[in-house]
Amino acid sequence: MIFINTVYFSDFKGTDDLARFRVACDYLREHPKTTFIIEPGTYILTDAVAKRLQEEIMAGKYGINPQPMIFSMDYEYVIGLDLTGMQDITINAQGVTFLVDGFMEIISIQHCKNITINGLSIDLVRKAYTVGTVEACGDDYVDVRFSEKDTMLCPEMAAARLVVRNKTTGNIVDIVYTDGKEWVSENLMRFYGPRLVNCVGYAFNVSLSFHYRPAILIYDAENTVLNNVTIYNQCGMGIVGHRSENILMDKIRIVPNDDSGMSTTTDATHFTSCKGTIRFDGCEFEGSGDDCTNVHTYYQTITDVSGKNCVVEIFTPDGTHCQKSDVPDVGDILEYMKLSDLAPIETYTVVASEEIKGTYKSKLTLDKVLPDSIKDNYFINASRMPRLEFVNCHTKNNLARPVLIKTRNVLVENCVFEGATGTAIHIGAEGSWHEGANSENVIIRNNKMLNCATTDHGRVCDAGGVGITVQADNPDKPIHRNIIIENNEIDCPDTKYSIYASNVDGLIIQGNKIKKEIMIDKATCKNIEKYNNLW
Repeated sequence: MIFINTVYFSDFKGTDDLARFRVACDYLREHPKTTFIIEPGTYILTDAVAKRLQEEIMAGKYGINPQPMIFSMDYEYVIGLDLTGMQDITINAQGVTFLVDGFMEIISIQHCKNITINGLSIDLVRKAYTVGTVEACGDDYVDVRFSEKDTMLCPEMAAARLVVRNKTTGNIVDIVYTDGKEWVSENLMRFYGPRLVNCVGYAFNVSLSFHYRPAILIYDAENTVLNNVTIYNQCGMGIVGHRSENILMDKIRIVPNDDSGMSTTTDATHFTSCKGTIRFDGCEFEGSGDDCTNVHTYYQTITDVSGKNCVVEIFTPDGTHCQKSDVPDVGDILEYMKLSDLAPIETYTVVASEEIKGTYKSKLTLDKVLPDSIKDNYFINASRMPRLEFVNCHTKNNLARPVLIKTRNVLVENCVFEGATGTAIHIGAEGSWHEGANSENVIIRNNKMLNCATTDHGRVCDAGGVGITVQADNPDKPIHRNIIIENNEIDCPDTKYSIYASNVDGLIIQGNKIKKEIMIDKATCKNIEKYNNLW
């Protein structure tokens, strides 16, 4: 690919930095095959609507947990840099920091092809969390001292989740929730509900929300590359990809840049209904409010059936992770399965597809007549399960699981996972979240899994290293296939097992150095080989 045009940020005029970037985006949209060079420096991205949202969340307008109001299909939000419709654009931003004042979707890569971003860092002026220190604990409360410099603090402020951390190690020691709070004295706030023991002096982090907009959205995009991109904080996820093809993340970092230990309020990254390859290489994650990555497509419930026609709907607890529909394309292969065990039964091809606007419903025509008994069960889109490569990466002190796998053809290699509250690697079809599907052809090798599954938050069947499960009403079939776990070091002292496996047909566990047992659910597994594992 030859880039025939080069422009600089200094070429564009506007009333402030964000206005100038928006002018630049308009230019780039009309000029494919352009390299956009942003001169090194710190750029303030501020918008009155985004700033007001943050202020209202801090003032408690949206309650303890703002997510139900601010994370929905019809909620209007601000986009910082809107790259929609661009093709063949490279953004060189080495030495550049976007300092964002307010809550927004900072970069939006939608309906794009061949977008590369190099060297950018993203941070918030006022973080999406509040950090204090525990001064006292009672039977039904905890007193927390906050900085006298934080003028936005008030007892009404949002407090979706409270995370208690050991300041010395950075480890999360507890995750709690509150049902009320009040000032005790200046900068000393009492949170009612939490029951904490021996945590005086520990860090107390208050997340302002769960889900909101990601820092970077990749939607309906092909061949997106993020090189040396850093996200320090976001009210929501770091990077979300939906219905996109081929996403490469080389040396991305989603980490805190202060002593809070917190980066994103939910997942560091999350990829849904994608194609091609999702690749992480040499990436670093720390302090995310949920999984470092989760790769899956959605279980779609079959709600109406008539001959070859049906209606399907996604009933996830939070909608899709970018609040956009997930309509199967013509030619996609759908696998049918019962809710009871999530075992694939038969495949259908989409002949016609129509989105029901403003909903998570689709009208489909398939290549075969559908039996009436198929109603109220699931389809999974087998055409939207990308290859996942998670290699040479380091995760540290995140909530839940570092890597959550619900796709096929996976390599997790040469990584270090440490201090997660949950199991290091979870291969799991999760019916209640409507996230799947069953995994096949997974290789997990040459990794270190250290001190993971330190709490119940994300711990899978008391396993610290690898957990393989199916979450369904009656998960009695071996629906995961061809999994290799080899040459890993697993030392997770807070758990009973190093590896737990259920519902697998074809599992090789070899050459691992482990400190705890390997547990195989023999009733739901077959073709299991274990050898040369060292205790």
